[in-house]
Amino acid sequence: MNDLPYKFFLYFFCACEIYEIWLLLHPNNTRSRMDRTMILDAYNPQCPIRNILARLGDKWSLLVIYTLSHSERMRFGNLRRAIPDISQKMLTTTLRTLEDDGFVTRTIYPEVPPRVEYSLTARAFSLLPHIQSLIVWAKENMEPIIRDRKKAAAEARSLKQK
Repeated sequence: MNDLPYKFFLYFFCACEIYEIWLLLHPNNTRSRMDRTMILDAYNPQCPIRNILARLGDKWSLLVIYTLSHSERMRFGNLRRAIPDISQKMLTTTLRTLEDDGFVTRTIYPEVPPRVEYSLTARAFSLLPHIQSLIVWAKENMEPIIRDRKKAAAEARSLKQK
C-alpha cells in the first residue's frame, strides 16, 4: 500500500483536520465549530495551518485585506461602502480580528466626531501576493469548477430519482 498521499496530507495539515473531524463526530463532543480565538491547536501545537486558515479563511477577512490594499488608509464608512454586502457588526468583528492578528492597524484621531482609519500592516502586505495568486487561480478555474458542481448536482438528482 502506498501511503504517500496520507503522509502528504499529514505533513501539510499536521493531522489537525483529522482531529477536528473526530471531535465533531465524537458523541460526547459539545463543540459545533472551531474556536476562532484559539491560539494553538491542543492536539498539535506546532501546526500553523489550521489556526491561520480559520482566521483568514472566513467569509470576509481576505476581502477586507484586499479592499484595504487599494488605499493607504480607509475610514470605516468607506470600507463598508466598498464591501456593500457586509453588515456593520461583521465588518467591526472582522476588523478587530485582523487587528488582533496584526494584519490591520486602527488609528483613532482625537477629533469631534472621532475619526478612525484602518490600514494594512507589513504582515498584511506580505500576504497580498498570495491573495493575488489565489484570485488569479480562482479566475482561471471558476468556470470548470462551476461546471463540475452542476454535473455533480445533476448526477446526485438522477441517483435520488432512481
